[in-house]
Amino acid sequence: MEKQIKEILSVIDKSINEFQGDIPAIQKLIMDELIPVVKEFQIRNGRLINNLQNLKLLGTLRNKLKKVIVNARYKQNVENFLNSFDQVGLLQQQYFSQFNKKYKPSNTLPIIKEQAIEQTINDLVGQGMNAIVISSVEEILRQNITTGGFYLDLQRELENHILDNYTGPGSLSKYTKQITVDAINQYNAQYHETIAQDLKFNWGRYIGSLLTTSREFCIHMTDKDYFHKDELPEIIKGNIDGHHLKLGKTTGIPLGMIPGTTPENFKVRRGGYLCGHQVFWIPDSAVPKNIRENHSKVIPPVKEPVVPDGQTAIAKATFDNNKNELDEIRNAGFKINEETFNHLGKEIIVKYSLVKGSYFNPDTNTVVIGFNELRITQPNWTNRLVDHEIGHAIHHTRGIIKLATKRTIRKDFETHFDELKDIIKGKEREIDDLITKTKEAQGFTYDQHEDMGIINDILGSLSAGEFGGGHNYDYYKRAGNSEAEIFAHGVSLLKSDNEFSTITPEMEKVILKMIEYTKKVFAEKL
Repeated sequence: MEKQIKEILSVIDKSINEFQGDIPAIQKLIMDELIPVVKEFQIRNGRLINNLQNLKLLGTLRNKLKKVIVNARYKQNVENFLNSFDQVGLLQQQYFSQFNKKYKPSNTLPIIKEQAIEQTINDLVGQGMNAIVISSVEEILRQNITTGGFYLDLQRELENHILDNYTGPGSLSKYTKQITVDAINQYNAQYHETIAQDLKFNWGRYIGSLLTTSREFCIHMTDKDYFHKDELPEIIKGNIDGHHLKLGKTTGIPLGMIPGTTPENFKVRRGGYLCGHQVFWIPDSAVPKNIRENHSKVIPPVKEPVVPDGQTAIAKATFDNNKNELDEIRNAGFKINEETFNHLGKEIIVKYSLVKGSYFNPDTNTVVIGFNELRITQPNWTNRLVDHEIGHAIHHTRGIIKLATKRTIRKDFETHFDELKDIIKGKEREIDDLITKTKEAQGFTYDQHEDMGIINDILGSLSAGEFGGGHNYDYYKRAGNSEAEIFAHGVSLLKSDNEFSTITPEMEKVILKMIEYTKKVFAEKL
């Protein structure tokens, strides 16, 4: 058991360290790319001039910076990092096989991996990188231009923001470290937790490297050899074997933990952001007898709640893990439009996950809403995200677009989809170019990025991946995927406005027809 644990932690640490190795050199390349552009800015009396020429120069930077960051070496590093997800999965299965050789991996595990990888790619290469790293450099330049900042002050500010120096790590270093550490650790935790739940393991160990910056919570948890899952309510309150930990004034949980951490999601969230500790679950037989006996004397076993027959999806979610998963999602900052749930064709299960990325699993009728610390503060986006994933559940459970092993599309939706394609036929490149120009011309908020992302995905779906984007080319080519995206976006667009829905007359007409079709479906009897 100890050997497997060390191997898992070693793969995690190695993948993070190897990825971070090239980041300082890339940061220097970013600075080298900026220097000649900054020198072209018009200056008067040592200050930047707020004029059209300087703002136009700023507009040329985005693509240059992305090419510098996402170069061939960086892409290879991302690929190598993602390969470690496969290694972690195999090692986790080996870990559990020592306790139960007959266990067969759940069909949920490949979906967990697929979603974790897709979100990590987006964060390291796609919109996450644009929103956090590239946009932050643009914002520094924009502020200095529009406020007439001193040229020398701008140079110092850029150096401190971009490079590792006495002020701390550069922006790319900080961002990619958080993403890589949280992505693989949370993926590992979710993967492990899924198998442990299947095997009904009740005892855990909190293991990982203790750094000089380890949180008080992690120090006391690693001192605790074993814990039972029914101890978690007290542990989350900061009570660990007689130690009373300092709590956050607003969160009411130990300092450093992610707001909204509960006994149910702690197994994945662990000590919080950038936490390198893991919970390893074990069967009762692997726990020393005296610890099991002492525990049974102190804390009576918790009876599992029974789900009454005939409960709805929301009621069932209320009983899962003694916690209403919808409240869990709300507590994490997501908005839920409960009216959308009324249009499901049959019961589904709603789950909250610490793995980044949200999805609908047609094989288990499960909607998973994944946590993302970069997005939960964006009210419009969070509302649309839940509606979008519920939209996938609706089209599947109602038989409009079935995405299980045998994929089928209802005839009326095929007709609807063809009509949408006809509306933009011959205009795809024009719409694509306009989307690109609009993104480059504005300093977007995150909600605006997501609004444009929806337009991009609609175009990608209707052009089979030739234009637009949001998913990769192979995704759009797989039968039913493009149609499913159009329906799910129709559900979210019905409930929330999109700032760029009128970007072209053709796209406006497409969106109105999508909403019209959604209303028609919602009017149908279940």
